[in-house]
Amino acid sequence: MGVNSLHIRQSVLYNPQFRSLKKIDKRGEMRKQTHVTDESTSEIKGLDGREESNQHRHQVKSLADFGYHFDKDGVMRDKDGKQFVFTDQQTYEAIGEAVTEEVYNILERAPYNLCKTHFGTACNDDENSFIFHTKDFDKKEYMVVLIHGRGVVRAGQWARRLIMNESLDRGSQLPYLRECSKRGWGVLVMNTNHNTFIDRDGRQRTFEGSGSAVEHGINVWKQFVMPSKARCIAVVAHSAGGIVISNIIEEPSCWMGDEGRTRVGCICLTDSFFKAPSLEKMGEGARPCIRHWVAHPCKEIGVPLPPLDDHDVYVERVTAGTNVHEETSPVAIDDIFRFIETIFRKFNG
Repeated sequence: MGVNSLHIRQSVLYNPQFRSLKKIDKRGEMRKQTHVTDESTSEIKGLDGREESNQHRHQVKSLADFGYHFDKDGVMRDKDGKQFVFTDQQTYEAIGEAVTEEVYNILERAPYNLCKTHFGTACNDDENSFIFHTKDFDKKEYMVVLIHGRGVVRAGQWARRLIMNESLDRGSQLPYLRECSKRGWGVLVMNTNHNTFIDRDGRQRTFEGSGSAVEHGINVWKQFVMPSKARCIAVVAHSAGGIVISNIIEEPSCWMGDEGRTRVGCICLTDSFFKAPSLEKMGEGARPCIRHWVAHPCKEIGVPLPPLDDHDVYVERVTAGTNVHEETSPVAIDDIFRFIETIFRKFNG
């Protein structure tokens, strides 16, 4: 697959149009993104996709080093069976980094058995970014691509806060992996926030080909998704993950004409940012079906909502069943998979 043959570094990493994107507040009104969660901190610091990650500035301790583990229900508990209790920000962040490493380990273990694949030009894998995917994902007829939001979250996570305070099923992508496995679909899990490493001289450097979320997404798409044999591809993108797939849609080198675009059957957004002007220029058959599950006071899932503006006509907006931003992916999961199944059946018809 040529995972170590990255020759072109993207010069355009971020589309400035997203600086004015707006979201929906608790009253259902438009507002600029201002809330801070542990998975979206850098969305407010800057939308160029680059962040100062401290995850690779020191040796990350394991979750067990902090006296925690995930029980059989995926709840994080200490040796006395008590759930995580916040004490201070520094400890929270350190344990959060351990959670990231533990989730990585879980992805590679049974029953998920995902493959960890590095990509980039460096000879040392520590100086290359990586993704996770199911075995033979590139040979499957149907593929699902998972893209998390921006901030401290990494591959396998939707929201670190939910993982630490509630459970793995609530905050991780594991339920999505199980649903795909039951259906025999291939899965690729992006790791768009994995952008920096510490070199031998102790200097922080960016990964070649993964210096930002958008650069990571574009290069992963070109190296892994484009060459795959998938007849139909579904994308699930949370929060700023919508910016990543938007830029992929707008990047000509990610597509081999309209024929390549037709393979993307649907894009599922969860309380996300999304704007792709080229959708208007696509033919009806080449345009993916896009549905956006929005955080909204309505507790019913899938209730249709009006478009935000005239440029949103190609994005169907529905309620996510929760008004909490980071809960949209776990709460709407059943409706999302019904939607994906409907699209995949059309390709099979």
